Amino acid sequence: GLAIGLIMQTGKGGGSFIWLALMMASMILYPFGMSGSMKFKKYMNAKGVNRHKRDEIIVLANGNEILWAVGVGLSNKIAVTKTPTHVIEVI
Repeated sequence: GLAIGLIMQTGKGGGSFIWLALMMASMILYPFGMSGSMKFKKYMNAKGVNRHKRDEIIVLANGNEILWAVGVGLSNKIAVTKTPTHVIEVI
């Protein structure tokens, strides 16, 4: 995907990055409320996202793993389980 901006660097020595990007079909997601992963393209089909809108979806990602697809879905890996500690807003 086309990187829009770096949000934060994770791990010691800069092992990986959290970044905003335009979606790529090869990305994966661990959908909220589901067990296991699925390709994001398949997830969008299940959600009924129009094909012509898919290239406009902005995602928060760690490598090829989607953590949040703005307006579409959230990963189980960043779901709030108790009290929220951070807020991310896309303006």
